[in-house]
Formats: sequence, C-alpha cells, structure tokens
Amino acid sequence: MQDLTQGGFGNLETFSFDVDVPYYPDQWRGRIRASACVAASLSGERVAAFDADHASMLRAQFSCDVLLIPHRVWAVVARA
Repeated sequence: MQDLTQGGFGNLETFSFDVDVPYYPDQWRGRIRASACVAASLSGERVAAFDADHASMLRAQFSCDVLLIPHRVWAVVARA
C-alpha cells in the first residue's frame, strides 16, 4: 500500500471476502503441480511422483466430481 501512497493515491480502502472456487480434480492437480513449491523446486521425476501421490490422495479422500477450494480475495481501492 505504500507504493500506492507514494504514487499519489489516497483514500485507501481495503476489503476481502471468501469464495469457494470449483476445480475438477485434474485441474486442481495441475494448479498444484505448477506452483512454486512443486514444479519450480523439484526435479521432473519428483514432480511426477508428487503428482501421482496427489492424484491417489484425491481419489481416496474426495469422492465428489468437483472440489470446492476456499480462496480469499483481497482488494484495495485507491483514488488519485
């Protein structure tokens, strides 16, 4: 927010809300696989092993077709 005030913006207001975002299991696996903690940190072989374990866990623990993943949306409104 300091960048906004240094850029000449004022009357800063922030808000947040929670929303469940639907993902098919394969979509969720892809998102997690692409995250910095997985794809950018592990070798290709370890990424594949992680993905296989993740797929197995999702099948075992979630019988639904769509996963509802909680997300928090945070926003700032600033006026010039």
